[in-house]
Amino acid sequence: MSKMQESNGIKEKFFTKKNILFVISLVLIVIVFVLFDQITKILAIRYLTGKGEVPFLGDLLVFNLVYNKGAAWGMGGDNLFTRILLVIISWLVAVGIIGYFIYLVIKRKEIKYGFWIIFSFVLAGDIGNLIDRTFFFNREQGSVVDFLSIQRWWPKFGIFNVADAILVCSIFALLIYFIVELVKEEIEKHKKVEQKLKNDSIDPNIKNKDE
Repeated sequence: MSKMQESNGIKEKFFTKKNILFVISLVLIVIVFVLFDQITKILAIRYLTGKGEVPFLGDLLVFNLVYNKGAAWGMGGDNLFTRILLVIISWLVAVGIIGYFIYLVIKRKEIKYGFWIIFSFVLAGDIGNLIDRTFFFNREQGSVVDFLSIQRWWPKFGIFNVADAILVCSIFALLIYFIVELVKEEIEKHKKVEQKLKNDSIDPNIKNKDE
């Protein structure tokens, strides 16, 4: 088989209908959740400005509009260097995720579906806040729009937005994914060891005959 035929075979194997639909699904996940995040922020600015705390579903969820210049819980918001660093980090995360995926596509590497579904949510959460940090950096009141609070249940959790929620949930999902993968890997290793021991314990008479 020539190199050209082998290359065409790999290309046909990689660019299957399943893989193409999967990539489209990832793009749609990112677009839908970024739009959802931005729409909720627009609505929050429109309807919550000057309202203070607005209880929703009793005290289960409280709407409270704030403009967060810093990281989580407003850390570093008054420091210009920290704000610039957060913008750079957000861009690096977005470019890194997209770049790594493109690399896998170009190199025809295996795409792990579960891993990339979770990472698409990480990317959506990152882009959601990246839009705020980049395009509203000089906003007088702040950068990132936060408006959700569950302080009755987690007083120290602070005020967050949809992008933050997506990021936190997807990172937890990513940790669970890695744990499950490690467990599966250990199970596979254990099975291989058992199989080897089983093969080694085959009737010794057969071995003697071979000798």
